[in-house]
Amino acid sequence: MSQNDFGDIRRKYIEFWRAESAEALAGLFTDDCFLIPPDDPVASGKAGVQAFYQGQFASMTPLT
Repeated sequence: MSQNDFGDIRRKYIEFWRAESAEALAGLFTDDCFLIPPDDPVASGKAGVQAFYQGQFASMTPLT
């Protein structure tokens, strides 16, 4: 993976995070991935990653 590839993925991650799109975020991961967040259970695979982000977005407090 080149530095440009990493930059593209990072930009997409930020875009999808701001849009609160758990499905799009999960699409950045491989089918056999593991997401190991601190203080949360391990999420595996795209479905697990999507569920993790859905939970994150559901528990976020909107900025006013």
